[in-house]
Amino acid sequence: MRADITKLEAFIILILLIPLKLNSQVLQSVVIANSAGLGTDQIVLSDSSSVIMARSRPLFSFRLNGKLFSSSMVTAEREADVYSQTFENTLKVTFTVVDSIRGDWNGNIIFENRSEDTIYISNVVPFGEENGSVYITGEGPWDLARAKLFRPGLNPLRVILPDNAWELGYCSFFAGYEFSVCGLSRRINISGGVKKRYETILPSAATVTYSLHAAVFRGEWQNGLR
Repeated sequence: MRADITKLEAFIILILLIPLKLNSQVLQSVVIANSAGLGTDQIVLSDSSSVIMARSRPLFSFRLNGKLFSSSMVTAEREADVYSQTFENTLKVTFTVVDSIRGDWNGNIIFENRSEDTIYISNVVPFGEENGSVYITGEGPWDLARAKLFRPGLNPLRVILPDNAWELGYCSFFAGYEFSVCGLSRRINISGGVKKRYETILPSAATVTYSLHAAVFRGEWQNGLR
């Protein structure tokens, strides 16, 4: 049993590091809806065709002081292409779509501590932690390797991420019409905060920025990781 787990862990490391383009279609945009929180139920491909999802999904989820939140939980305000939300009267979260030089779809999420207390941000996952999705995020004791791969109907499996990607969040799900969506989040900047492997400590007025990248793929879920 342990040998099988080791093989799969090695496979996860390998496919995270080797780029592979499996389809000619590119994800042109994720259609953002802010009528009830911040989420999406539609994507647009590079040939201008649209894929309507079977159900809406949050744009992202995260943990604030260990408690799970998603972008669909609170009202979002929009000004041009900038969306902002406030969680627990302490945390301001701003999402902005950014231009991509490689195709596909990208955005930035900024977490800002608006309280007088220190807060903790972790487990930023694009499109949210959901039982019907394949996703990667940290779980369990705060040891060196706590990242896990979650798959529908199966127990989570420990995976080893690159040394500079402890905080990485990943998610993939079937969207429709033979297409699945995969998303990757990475921590890219901290202002006034403290960087930890799996979390960011934010004193009052500190911020942390995550990049969010999304793409489409066909076939089995492993193709999204590739």
